[in-house]
Amino acid sequence: IQRNPEVLIFLGDQKSFAEKIKTQAGWNVIEGVRNERFCFIEERDIRRSVQFVSGLKKIHDCLFSEIRTASRPAPEAN
Repeated sequence: IQRNPEVLIFLGDQKSFAEKIKTQAGWNVIEGVRNERFCFIEERDIRRSVQFVSGLKKIHDCLFSEIRTASRPAPEAN
Protein backbone atom coordinates (compact mmCIF):
# COMPACT_ATOMS: atom_id res chain seq x y z
CA ILE A 1 0.00 0.00 0.00
CA GLN A 2 2.83 2.41 0.81
CA ARG A 3 4.28 2.12 -2.71
CA ASN A 4 0.91 2.89 -4.33
CA PRO A 5 1.31 0.65 -7.41
CA GLU A 6 -0.31 1.81 -10.64
CA VAL A 7 -0.84 -1.81 -11.76
CA LEU A 8 -1.44 -4.93 -9.69
CA ILE A 9 -0.39 -8.28 -11.15
CA PHE A 10 -2.07 -11.48 -10.02
CA LEU A 11 -2.01 -15.11 -11.02
CA GLY A 12 -4.92 -15.95 -13.30
CA ASP A 13 -6.82 -17.84 -10.63
CA GLN A 14 -6.89 -14.80 -8.32
CA LYS A 15 -9.57 -12.85 -10.19
CA SER A 16 -12.06 -13.24 -7.33
CA PHE A 17 -9.47 -11.85 -4.89
CA ALA A 18 -8.87 -8.84 -7.13
CA GLU A 19 -12.62 -8.19 -7.24
CA LYS A 20 -12.79 -8.48 -3.45
CA ILE A 21 -10.03 -5.95 -2.73
CA LYS A 22 -11.91 -3.28 -4.69
CA THR A 23 -14.42 -3.22 -1.83
CA GLN A 24 -11.99 -3.71 1.08
CA ALA A 25 -11.38 -0.76 3.39
CA GLY A 26 -8.08 0.97 2.69
CA TRP A 27 -7.42 -0.61 -0.69
CA ASN A 28 -9.15 2.19 -2.59
CA VAL A 29 -6.19 4.50 -1.85
CA ILE A 30 -4.03 2.40 -4.19
CA GLU A 31 -4.00 3.90 -7.67
CA GLY A 32 -4.10 0.51 -9.42
CA VAL A 33 -7.19 -0.50 -7.44
CA ARG A 34 -8.94 2.85 -7.96
CA ASN A 35 -8.33 2.62 -11.71
CA GLU A 36 -8.94 -1.14 -11.83
CA ARG A 37 -5.56 -1.77 -13.48
CA PHE A 38 -5.30 -5.49 -12.78
CA CYS A 39 -3.27 -7.97 -14.81
CA PHE A 40 -3.78 -11.69 -14.63
CA ILE A 41 -0.92 -13.93 -15.70
CA GLU A 42 -1.16 -17.70 -15.82
CA GLU A 43 1.36 -19.44 -13.58
CA ARG A 44 2.58 -21.59 -16.46
CA ASP A 45 3.66 -18.40 -18.24
CA ILE A 46 6.07 -17.35 -15.48
CA ARG A 47 7.67 -20.68 -14.64
CA ARG A 48 11.09 -21.66 -15.90
CA SER A 49 10.05 -23.03 -19.23
CA VAL A 50 9.82 -22.17 -22.90
CA GLN A 51 6.69 -20.13 -22.13
CA PHE A 52 8.60 -17.79 -19.78
CA VAL A 53 9.35 -15.32 -22.58
CA SER A 54 5.66 -15.32 -23.48
CA GLY A 55 4.85 -14.58 -19.84
CA LEU A 56 7.28 -11.66 -19.79
CA LYS A 57 5.62 -10.26 -22.89
CA LYS A 58 2.21 -10.53 -21.23
CA ILE A 59 3.50 -8.66 -18.18
CA HIS A 60 5.10 -6.02 -20.43
CA ASP A 61 1.89 -5.59 -22.43
CA CYS A 62 -0.09 -5.24 -19.23
CA LEU A 63 2.24 -2.69 -17.66
CA PHE A 64 2.52 -0.56 -20.77
CA SER A 65 -0.94 -0.98 -22.29
CA GLU A 66 -1.95 2.55 -21.28
CA ILE A 67 1.12 4.01 -22.99
CA ARG A 68 0.49 1.89 -26.08
CA THR A 69 -3.15 3.00 -26.23
CA ALA A 70 -2.13 6.65 -25.99
CA SER A 71 0.64 6.47 -28.59
CA ARG A 72 -0.33 3.69 -30.97
CA PRO A 73 -2.65 0.69 -31.05
CA ALA A 74 -1.47 -2.78 -30.05
CA PRO A 75 -0.28 -4.97 -32.94
CA GLU A 76 -2.73 -7.52 -34.29
CA ALA A 77 -2.41 -11.00 -32.77
CA ASN A 78 -1.53 -13.73 -35.27
